[in-house]
Amino acid sequence: MRRVAHPLPAAPRTGYHRLSVREHRWAFDELIAPTLLRKSVFRPDPLVVYLVGESGAQELETRRMLRRAMRPGGSPAGPRSAARHAP
Repeated sequence: MRRVAHPLPAAPRTGYHRLSVREHRWAFDELIAPTLLRKSVFRPDPLVVYLVGESGAQELETRRMLRRAMRPGGSPAGPRSAARHAP
């Protein structure tokens, strides 16, 4: 994804920096997923689930739902706890 800078006749609006659906998909598939999931191994009963989302994306409610759905001993890991274990 490469964007060429060019002068604008007026100040950009709020949606100027938004990515298209195709650009979002590419960024997730090529940049985010390989970085976060490169050491992941499939398990029928996950021990840890990484919960990543923007502020205001109802992460607290999702975390509660994940905690209820996981087997005993597992725990959802958010960005703060993941950062402690990152190399």
